Amino acid sequence: MIKRNERSKLQATYHGETHQNLRSGFGVYRYSNPFFRYEGTWKKGKKHGYGKLLMNDGSYYQGEFSDGEIIGQGTRYFATTRNTYVGHFYYGEMDGHGRLRYGNGDCFEGEFKCNKREGEGSFLSSKKELYNGVWHDNLRHGQGIQTYSDNSKYDGDWLADKRHGHGKLTRPDGFVYEGQWRNDLFHGTGVSTQLDGYIYRGLFMNGLPSGWPFRLTTKDTENVSLKSITFNENEEPLTITIIIVDLSNRILKSENGRLIRLRCGKQCKEATVDSIPTPFGYHVDIVEKQNNNDMQ
Repeated sequence: MIKRNERSKLQATYHGETHQNLRSGFGVYRYSNPFFRYEGTWKKGKKHGYGKLLMNDGSYYQGEFSDGEIIGQGTRYFATTRNTYVGHFYYGEMDGHGRLRYGNGDCFEGEFKCNKREGEGSFLSSKKELYNGVWHDNLRHGQGIQTYSDNSKYDGDWLADKRHGHGKLTRPDGFVYEGQWRNDLFHGTGVSTQLDGYIYRGLFMNGLPSGWPFRLTTKDTENVSLKSITFNENEEPLTITIIIVDLSNRILKSENGRLIRLRCGKQCKEATVDSIPTPFGYHVDIVEKQNNNDMQ
């Protein structure tokens, strides 16, 4: 173990080739600080070409050097984090295209600037969540596609690592939202669709519908107040399913005590003489009961 007052007495040493009294060719250089050691090629007294810079904690850089600086393609291993970067360097920093594998299993491949993710790139987490898109200052920023571990997918705009702007979210349960986002939440005009066909078109605020929608629809018709069904009344039963959703636009699994008023009828191809029109686009026949004139 080197004591502090002895460390200043250590001298740098070089063992290798020289030319005109300058380090040139292959050689090993031990710095006065024993933490560092360089093994590689030299030119005119400077590290130049291919070499390996080792550190006592197990970290190292192996790759290209230019005029004494780490510039070019190389590999950098960080012992404390177990991160490994393979790619382009500029003055010792990750800069250009490269792949950074993190010690926790995450992996990023794309563009770097000053040791940060910057530009186009793909990030795959250890949870198998994948982002493909634009980065700025190490954050998702711009246009990008994020696939989550539950197979949900977001395709749209990002701002400072949050979904912000216009985007589309698709979930494996059939839910789809397309519209405006703010701070990772539905915010602004948008359209949400459920697997069962329920559609909400309207305004969202902080992730929730802000009020009554412009239109409530089912998958096969533009107006939920009127739906025509073709069936053989003598052979096929008629089943009507009502969907109830909460303020988060999620379908409720159970619902008790709610009264629902339905008007059902048989629609004829042509209106009969004795019929009255309805606001729903069809006519209702007038049928007389025995002993009275009540309409059915």
